[in-house]
Amino acid sequence: MYFATVGEAVIAPGEVSVEVLAVCQTAGTAGNGIPAGALNIISNSFPYAVSCANLEATQGGADEDDDEEYRAKNRQSIGRLSPGTSIAYEFFAKEANSAVIDSHAAKTDPATVGVWVLLEGGEIPGTAVLAQVENYLRLPEHRGFTDFVEVYAPQAVDYNIDLTWYAPHFGEVSGEDTAQAVEGAISAYVQWQSSKLGRDINRDELLARIKAAGAKRAAITAPEYQVLTKTQVARLGGENVVFGGFEEE
Repeated sequence: MYFATVGEAVIAPGEVSVEVLAVCQTAGTAGNGIPAGALNIISNSFPYAVSCANLEATQGGADEDDDEEYRAKNRQSIGRLSPGTSIAYEFFAKEANSAVIDSHAAKTDPATVGVWVLLEGGEIPGTAVLAQVENYLRLPEHRGFTDFVEVYAPQAVDYNIDLTWYAPHFGEVSGEDTAQAVEGAISAYVQWQSSKLGRDINRDELLARIKAAGAKRAAITAPEYQVLTKTQVARLGGENVVFGGFEEE
């Protein structure tokens, strides 16, 4: 797997290093998650280059859109017709990097527009992705004439899951199958909770998913309901899930 630098980077006199954006040459998510420092081999050497390394874990790659994602982007594409509006900034933020699944634009002062972006899987964008999106939004054809654009990572709001669930005695499926379904429902809830900016932390959604998976009931201690703003995103902290046994209907 190879990464290629984007454009030229010149080491200034008196300096010994320079930072430059590099993009994975394999499409999709395969290049995501490579730890900082792991990309350390120069494939095409050139004079005086001694070493290279990625400064942060790689991110920003995305697989091809499914039908629903493609439909949603088509609905939002009207934003390109009105640069300088919030809908336009939110559309162009997603166009800048296909891994951006949600964005929010708002005035932070009369001359400045702030844009917050969230990546697939609820991942918080790093500096490289933020710079990429920011540069794209600052192009004259993408911004309002007098707007100064700044792109931010959302604030992560941690929550915990602490619950005990119970299965119906003599249910239609086995206890093992129900346990697997409940585990999958909790994982799906965690994914749902972190996949949109400003989505309130909602224990009712968790309970509904657990019951739909076949549980009779669940005693949920955490999370508590919490309202988030459009510049925040929920992030799972700890998880403690206990099977409380079987109960009669």
